[in-house]
Amino acid sequence: EFKCRDQHYCIQQGWVCDGEGDCPDGSDESVEQCGVRRQCSNHEFQCANGECVAGHLQCSGVADCKDGSDELHCGNAVETCDRVREYNCGATSQMCIPIEKACDGKNDCGSWEDEPEDKCNKNECDTNNGGCQQKCVDTPTSYHCTCNAGYKLVNSTHCEDINECEIPGSCS
Repeated sequence: EFKCRDQHYCIQQGWVCDGEGDCPDGSDESVEQCGVRRQCSNHEFQCANGECVAGHLQCSGVADCKDGSDELHCGNAVETCDRVREYNCGATSQMCIPIEKACDGKNDCGSWEDEPEDKCNKNECDTNNGGCQQKCVDTPTSYHCTCNAGYKLVNSTHCEDINECEIPGSCS
């Protein structure tokens, strides 16, 4: 255990210098406790303990940070990703990451698959509403179509009126 400077709180030792203040007085992340953290370059991953490792080592399946943080939050290995909420890192990794992590300048997939230069910062909805009949939702690497209330998506671009009476309890 680590005793906070205020002497009233104790925290787990693994929480010291992990980048998150756990002591009310912040002593678990103090310069005296952790040293000065340097800013990692764009091609490096910053470990929770402040050290920097080469970006391609993140989510490689091997812990390269002394604290192992380069292998945390790597996404879930799945066969298909939720197109709306997740980015598919590719067939070789079979990993999905939160869509917000795509095109953020950081290597979240392991081999920069989530930073495709030809798709980042491009709004497909600006041209012909992305081909969507009603609503086009731009995402960091792509887009998807949605429908107004009272309609449902029948294929990837078209909307169809919902028969509200088919919903149990909505019509008498």
